[in-house]
Amino acid sequence: FKGLLGFKRDEVSTMKGRYDNGLEKIISTEDMVGGMQAELEELQPFLKKTSKETEELIVVVEGEQRKAKAKEELVAKDEAAATAMAEEATTMKQDAQQDLDK
Repeated sequence: FKGLLGFKRDEVSTMKGRYDNGLEKIISTEDMVGGMQAELEELQPFLKKTSKETEELIVVVEGEQRKAKAKEELVAKDEAAATAMAEEATTMKQDAQQDLDK
């Protein structure tokens, strides 16, 4: 009977140790979560401000992209016209040179 009682005491002691360890982990985790939650609440205004600034910047960038696309199209038209003029000038030069060579 004393052997069984000693065995059970050891078993209960082991289980109590596990319970206490688990309880410490839960309390520690709760403290960490509380700290992180407080930190998140402190950062909330900054996050909102940054989010708003990002949205405003996206609008500006989209506007600049539209302007750049319009300029790109204009430059492409000018380039095509300049290329056509250059080809015409080259043709005229070649014709003139042929006339001079005769």
